Amino acid sequence: MGTPGSRRRNRARRLRERKQRRKIKHKPLSNTARGCLMWIVFLGFVIIKGAHVTYENTNRAVVLEMNGVRTQALIVKRTNKPKYGAWFTYEFNIEGTTYANSVVASESEYEVGQTIEIMYSRDDPTINDTMDNIVEIKKTKYYKRKYAKKLSLQNLPKERGS
Repeated sequence: MGTPGSRRRNRARRLRERKQRRKIKHKPLSNTARGCLMWIVFLGFVIIKGAHVTYENTNRAVVLEMNGVRTQALIVKRTNKPKYGAWFTYEFNIEGTTYANSVVASESEYEVGQTIEIMYSRDDPTINDTMDNIVEIKKTKYYKRKYAKKLSLQNLPKERGS
């Protein structure tokens, strides 16, 4: 039998060894694996962002179709952004209040001073879009699959006696 000090040391050594056996040792990611992981995260972000933009645009088109009013707007400003192309800002007046919005378009589509047709929500005029954009959104598969049938059924006249 050992001395009390040696028993403590032996017990401490056995505990350390047991803890080391329990630890799972991970190898660090290689540069290739790290690069692949970064691409997967990036692509996931792009897909989610794209889906969100599609959802927002489609919802805006649905709100405007159900509760929208057509009016004329004036193109007041053009801004060139290198990554996105030409942005055009339009303004319109509703009951003495001026509202503005920007839209991306090809450089030849709009000119400053031109009048365009837009649609805005009766309840919230800050929800607005050009008729050209609304027509394009209605052509998408997402819009047709999710909303076209529902909206066409809502606009049908109700039968008498029901």
